[in-house]
Amino acid sequence: MPSDFEIVLKKYHGTEVHVTIPDGVTEIASNAFSDCTNLTSVTIPDSVTKIGNNAFYKCKSLTSVTIADGVTEIGDYAFEGCSKLKEVVIPCSLIKIGRGAFDSCIKLDSIVIPDSVTEIADGAFAFCSGVTFICGEGSYTHYYCLDNLRPYIFDYQFEAFHGLLPQGYKKLASPFLADEEKPYVFISYSHRDRDVVLPILKALYEAGWKIWYDEGLTIGDRYDETLEEHVRNCSAFLLFASTNSIRSYYCIENEIPWAIEFGKPIIQCDLDEGLNFEIHESQTAATVSSEEIESALEAITGLTRGERREAKGISVVVNPVDRDSVADDGFAYCLYIGNNNAAARAIMLEAKKGGCTLYDAVEEGTDEEKLRNCACLIVFLDQAFLADESLTKTLTEAYHAGKDIAVCQLESISNDDLPQELLGLHKMQWLHFAYGIDADMNTKLARHLQKRGCRNTAILPDFEYEKTDKGIVIKRYTGMDPNPRIESEYGGIPVTEIDDDAFSSCVHLKTIAIPENVKKIGKKAFWDCIWLTSISIPDSVTEIGENAFYECVKLTSVTIPGSVKEIGRFTFNLCTGLISVTIQEGVGSIGRGAFTLCLNLPSITIPDSVTKIASDAFYGCGNLTSIIIPDSVTEIGDYAFINCPKLTVTCSPDSYAWKYCEENNIPVIS
Repeated sequence: MPSDFEIVLKKYHGTEVHVTIPDGVTEIASNAFSDCTNLTSVTIPDSVTKIGNNAFYKCKSLTSVTIADGVTEIGDYAFEGCSKLKEVVIPCSLIKIGRGAFDSCIKLDSIVIPDSVTEIADGAFAFCSGVTFICGEGSYTHYYCLDNLRPYIFDYQFEAFHGLLPQGYKKLASPFLADEEKPYVFISYSHRDRDVVLPILKALYEAGWKIWYDEGLTIGDRYDETLEEHVRNCSAFLLFASTNSIRSYYCIENEIPWAIEFGKPIIQCDLDEGLNFEIHESQTAATVSSEEIESALEAITGLTRGERREAKGISVVVNPVDRDSVADDGFAYCLYIGNNNAAARAIMLEAKKGGCTLYDAVEEGTDEEKLRNCACLIVFLDQAFLADESLTKTLTEAYHAGKDIAVCQLESISNDDLPQELLGLHKMQWLHFAYGIDADMNTKLARHLQKRGCRNTAILPDFEYEKTDKGIVIKRYTGMDPNPRIESEYGGIPVTEIDDDAFSSCVHLKTIAIPENVKKIGKKAFWDCIWLTSISIPDSVTEIGENAFYECVKLTSVTIPGSVKEIGRFTFNLCTGLISVTIQEGVGSIGRGAFTLCLNLPSITIPDSVTKIASDAFYGCGNLTSIIIPDSVTEIGDYAFINCPKLTVTCSPDSYAWKYCEENNIPVIS
């Protein structure tokens, strides 16, 4: 054994930066490598069964650790303070990760935890705010992440990225969006079987069957309720039975029992040979191979197949933290010096506007129970705070108790100003407000709090709104953010309508995306928004009211989805900046004056679905040089193209448009 090691590796005395522990060592003792500041990587052989407490404590240069099969336990605080540690290979032999094992490993961004792990002690990954866990579905680590609001991604999903783990939101490639229109088939399967199942689903989808599956939608914080609702409303329940699915929590504990409870006809497709599994004999309509699924679906009463279609691949956004774990009744406890601290109150006000729930310990009084139960502690730090012994004591106790802390720095604070026991605060969410209220810092604080459940999703900050039996109606925007965000739902209630005048004369508005679920944009909804440059209209919108975008002079492009059956009267009147208009297939008519005085619009193509172009539709479009009008158009109103001196119309001879152009002396070509 090399001289650098003593006995059973009680202490390493060497100075090497890359250390490979020799075979034969069975245990790395407590503090064996602690404070080895030169160490950058270590390889642990399969002869080692235990890594002791504090074994690599504060190895501040350590970036990589490879642990071979054999280790069953990583001791308490084994890698605490390894602030540059980015890569850890955990073996399939591991059973326990001790208390604080990776505490303050702030560079750790992902870690694969095998199914063998059955214990992760308190604070094992404290202050590892950027780490994403890669684990097995239904594993101990899976439920650890749910219970502790930790972001995770299943191992089979990780493999789909060829080892490149995305940061923040996770994206998966899926073949098509889930069908919401009835009658549809609910798909129950294990995601471990997705490589086999998704090609089958793609073929069924393209054959015209309506398919609902959970990879074709955005997974939010009402995941279980969404599953139950779609099982309840399906016309058939298709289970892909396999060794994986009969071990899947969602399949066995949720989806199949719901299908039985709601009396749904069940089709079982066995993926594994020799699988001995039956659901419910009285409800199983058929047990089939993948080639026999369509025949079984055709036998289901009330289930019909539509026209053939193409499955266009989509990128599904999945936020595992929100899957089913973040509550909406969490709150942040706000701690600050109360003497005329206007800055703290201003920051708190912005957080409240962002939908965050706060407890103001100055205004409402110190409450130890509130402090214990808060999801996050916000500290507004300045010299006066540090001079207050009671506040500093409260902060110190919360810090050592492992409480999630967000520090809002109100004045210049250096390490020398902090008590020795609080130097680790800099590893937390640290936001700089020392030079005034900062919008970017406000946003970061709101996101930090929302991820920890300090939110009230039943309210819409900066909006007047009304709840109806169909959903939430946005009545009026009262905020000043030039790029406001409207979520698709709040507290599980979808946003379904932008009401009349909701954003009218909001001269500071620059961009906005209308969320999915919105079906109607009301009259004058964006009237006179003179600085609006960009808007996104989703396929869910079926109605756009008259004058909706009147005099939005900075708007340069717009796409009108085919779900909108009529472009209303004067919808884009005086949108003088428009240079690009896309009208998708499905739009049936263009209303009176819809594009009046769009002075810079150069060209436009009318889809085959349009049958009517109303009077004055393109009145005064002085730079309109070309427009393609299909044979489907059978009505063009008076003055539809008046004062368009550069216009040439392209259409078929003998079409209605051709005759109209000849009668109105408009140049026409075929």
